[in-house]
Amino acid sequence: MGLDLSPGQVARASRRLHDLGDRARVVAGSALELPFDDGSFDVVLSIGSIKHWPDMAQGVSECARVLAPGGRLVIAEADRGCSLADARAFIDRWRAPPVIGTAVLAFFRTWVAGQGIDLEDARRLLAAVPLHDASAERVPGAPFLILRGVQSSAGSV
Repeated sequence: MGLDLSPGQVARASRRLHDLGDRARVVAGSALELPFDDGSFDVVLSIGSIKHWPDMAQGVSECARVLAPGGRLVIAEADRGCSLADARAFIDRWRAPPVIGTAVLAFFRTWVAGQGIDLEDARRLLAAVPLHDASAERVPGAPFLILRGVQSSAGSV
């Protein structure tokens, strides 16, 4: 199951998933009000979208809400506090000509990582939801953060 705020993106993804039949589908909706019942998923995965959520805390809370007991939350996002070296190494992997690489690096640092969250933001967001084994970590050698947590078992706190 996938979710996107944009009906156009949902339509595009649905066309691409057509051959999978009922095994995969995408619906329109907001991360701030997930259109799913409590405890619906074993895994909630978000890649590069938290920076677009108007209320990140509400979005993380919604992700936790729809996790089944023992379900895992994984959020990957650009690290606003990443080092220049990590950002440059990431961009260099694209093997763009130097003049383009410099422009892409500036774009990435300003408009991607610059709009992301930093490690302290990530830790605050996780601290506000009732997940076990919650952690926020930098990805070594890359300009990204990984936020993780596990939904408590039924009946435990």
